[in-house]
Formats: sequence, structure tokens, C-alpha cells
Amino acid sequence: MRNFVIIVVTLAIALTARGDEIADSRKLQQEALAAYRAHDSATFLTKIAAASALRPQHPTMLWQLAIAQTLNGQRDQAFVTLERVANFGFVYPIEKEEELATLRDDPRYPAIEERFANNAQPHGRASLAFTVDEKGIVPEGLAYDATTGRFYIGAVKGKRILDDRGRTLVETQYGVFGLAVDAKRRLLWAATSNEEQSALIAVDLRTRRIVKTIAPSDNAKHHFGDLTLGDTVYVSDGAANTIWCVEDDALVPFARGRFASLQGLAIDGHTLYASDYTKGLFAIDLRTRDIAALRTDASLLGVDGIYRAAPRTLIAVQNGTNPARILRLRVSGANVRAETLLANDARMTDPTLGVIANGRFHFNANAQWEAKPGDTLEAVRVLSIALH
Repeated sequence: MRNFVIIVVTLAIALTARGDEIADSRKLQQEALAAYRAHDSATFLTKIAAASALRPQHPTMLWQLAIAQTLNGQRDQAFVTLERVANFGFVYPIEKEEELATLRDDPRYPAIEERFANNAQPHGRASLAFTVDEKGIVPEGLAYDATTGRFYIGAVKGKRILDDRGRTLVETQYGVFGLAVDAKRRLLWAATSNEEQSALIAVDLRTRRIVKTIAPSDNAKHHFGDLTLGDTVYVSDGAANTIWCVEDDALVPFARGRFASLQGLAIDGHTLYASDYTKGLFAIDLRTRDIAALRTDASLLGVDGIYRAAPRTLIAVQNGTNPARILRLRVSGANVRAETLLANDARMTDPTLGVIANGRFHFNANAQWEAKPGDTLEAVRVLSIALH
């Protein structure tokens, strides 16, 4: 148990809770950990079970629940819970967890330990698409211009957009997050943000100039993270937890109220899919604006960018988890089935956003968000995986 606190998924404590169940579950989790530190195993179990019930796909809460069940002599329940965590595909140090040592004489234990060991093995194959010799820029957005065959990278700390040769397309006022090319109009749209303010910009790819800057009209805090193109531009705002759309060169709310930490957007027919870093995947009807939370047996905690690969099929980047992964999500009605396409690739240290181009998913593989002064920084690395 001494080890598990340091492996709590960092995204679970880095985000501001918006939905009541998120805030309530975190409060219960903190109370559970306080009870654990006070050696009150019964309260630890009661509190963490309640927290996990509010967020049943949260792997770290389940991990803590398994520990609480073990401490309270509930061996059968602990094995069921550990199997659920292992099925999610994440890595937890079961072989080092001293509070689970009493389970090791059980004939069911070796299989569970093997499952976690397998979760730490490389899965899938990726190719190096290209590198850009820029360091410390924190690459987020990635877009592809089919007309020229050029990729574009959004730099958060670099505050600019670069091409795949490292040439600056434009400099920006804020850090650059999501990118998308409107090939017909020869525009590159970018979601830009700092800690308080955001703006949607459009760059003319012919003149290499910013031709539109569209910002929220209020004085509230905004953080634009990603965008997608349909009949207009849709952009996710993780601070206001609102999806905005562009009408007459102004931003108007399109969907709000169900989200906790909005991230990626993708359009498939009449459906706008939205990923939420803490709540999973939502489907929004573009005609009625009805919002539906999609169900899954997987854990979609930490899903960032999402991309339409085929009808009712999305590619997703999952980060902030151990391991980070590239997923294929197949949607059937209100249900989602997840398949891991890539995990535990040593080159994929901090994946962010990507783009589908020429039958492959390309993505920024090493954003280095957590780099500290004095750390050795790497050049931008873009990997790709085949989708067929």
C-alpha cells in the first residue's frame, strides 16, 4: 500500500471537478485515504467503495478498493476487483504491493500477477513518421494538408505553428492546441489558449497569414483544447466545459452541462463525439443537440484526442495513464468497445494529438509536458500506425 499513492493517475488530481459525481468521488477517495493512514480499514473500505461506485471505470479507485477488500479479509471480492483492473490494460505494481501480500498464497494470484505483467509489455507496431528538431515547444495539435502533403504541428510553449520541416508557418498570441485543415478553403484552423484566455484562429495556407481570430465575447476563463470541422468549426473548451461552434464569425454555445473536462471532438454523420478526460465518451446529435454518455466495459479515463476512422469507429489517444495508449473505439448504439492498437512503445512517452492521413494514424508522441528545468529535452517525434 505504501507504493500506490505515488502511482495514482496524475490526471485524477490535476483537473478541477465539474460534475457532482466527480467532486463527490474525489472527496470520498480522500476520506478513504485518510482512513487508511489512520489504520481504520473498515472506514477505508466503506469510503473507497462508495467513491468507486460513483466512477466504476476509474482504475486507481478500483485498485485501492482491492487493497481495502484485502485488508478487510474479503479475498474473493479482491480478486474480482483486481481482475477488473487488469482487464483495463493498465499497469499496477501488484508484485510490490505489500498490502496484497496475503493474497499470494491463493492459487488465483499467479494469473492476476501475469495479467499485470502482460499489461506492461509492448503491444502493436508504430513507425517513425518524421521528427522536427525543436525542443521544449510541447507539441499538441497535428494536422495534414492533403493538397501539399504537408503536416503541421501546434506548439504550446513555442506559441507557433510549424510544418514537418520545422519551418514556422505563423507565430501566435497563445499556445497552440488542436489543429484542422479546411482543404477546400485552404485554411488551417487552430485552437489557441493560455491559462485564462483562448481564441480560435484561421491561417490562410497560401499567404501564411492569420486571417481570422475569433474569441469568446465574455470575460470568463476559457481553455480551447481541440476542434473539428463539419458544416462549421466546433471547438472544445475545457475551462467552461462547453462545445462552441462558429456562426457568422462569432462563437456560440453548441453543447454544455454534462461535461467535466472536455477534450477531443470528432464528427461522424449526424453525430459529434466528444471525449471527456474524466467522464469518457459522449455522443451529441448535431440536429437536436441531445447529449448521451456512452457506456463501455473499458476505462476511457484520460482519453484526449479522438478521430473518425470509419463509420462508428474512432481512434483515440489516451494519456496520463500507465501505459499511455492508442485505442480504436467501436460505437454500437450507446455502447463502446475499446481495442488497444499501441501501448508500451518506448518512443511514445507523452502522446498528445494526431491526425489520420493516408490510411495511418499520425500523432505527436513525446510532448514532454512534465519536463523540468535542467531535463534533457527531445526533438519532436511523430509516430504513425496502420489502420488497416
